[in-house]
Amino acid sequence: MDENRKRKTRWLLRAFVAAAAAAIVIGGAIFMISGRFHKKLDSFDRLELTISGMRVTNRFELVRAGSDAELTLYEVVYINGEAQDEVVGRARMDYDSALAILNDCRVASWDGFEGRHPHGVLDGEMFTFELFSDGKKTVYAHGSENFPRGYSELRSAFYELLENASSASEG
Repeated sequence: MDENRKRKTRWLLRAFVAAAAAAIVIGGAIFMISGRFHKKLDSFDRLELTISGMRVTNRFELVRAGSDAELTLYEVVYINGEAQDEVVGRARMDYDSALAILNDCRVASWDGFEGRHPHGVLDGEMFTFELFSDGKKTVYAHGSENFPRGYSELRSAFYELLENASSASEG
């Protein structure tokens, strides 16, 4: 083989390897973005989701209680200038159902999320999320008008659980 042909063959081989590597990277990114891959929680002891707006702060607390989990919603009220938690609602469910909700909302993948406030937005909602497992903080996320994937679904699920528990106790 002459030198020119060897050079072309090497160039084609390098181009092929580069294209294959790019396809693998792009394919992996699409796989992760599409939501087919996400971390799952094996367990949790307790979590807190604090949501603050201009006039009100609510805090959800989900605590494992044996084979059950108890969800409590607190509203932070100020009495004589001191912040105090006032219970607004409670719901009880089995632990596996609570864990399934957390995994459906992909909270394990939230760890390290920092949702910076978007430029030009003057007000909005801020959140802090902390999940503890085996006595250690395993997931921490926070943001301001910028939320991780599954955040709205988790908030809605919590409100729905509390509403159903309230309806069941009234009826």
